[in-house]
Amino acid sequence: MTDAERDALLVVRAQLGDRRALGELVGHWHLPVWRYVRAMLGDRGRADDVSQEAWARALRALPGLRQPGRFAPRSPKGSPGCRSASGRC
Repeated sequence: MTDAERDALLVVRAQLGDRRALGELVGHWHLPVWRYVRAMLGDRGRADDVSQEAWARALRALPGLRQPGRFAPRSPKGSPGCRSASGRC
């Protein structure tokens, strides 16, 4: 199973209410999203705030995600968290 397939499966499980799956998704993508935001902003404190908001936006949108594979990017820039973060910076 590829990382993208694993993430898509975790998205579906999270959409069905599996909190462990949601935790695995966030655990896997939290640091890449934060690093991306920090590189954009150059400030740890702002990166914390912006990445937290990006995750909040991504997780609120998760139930309506119709293509679970879209959550699993090939690079961090394609992840919902990073797209959300890009819009916040």
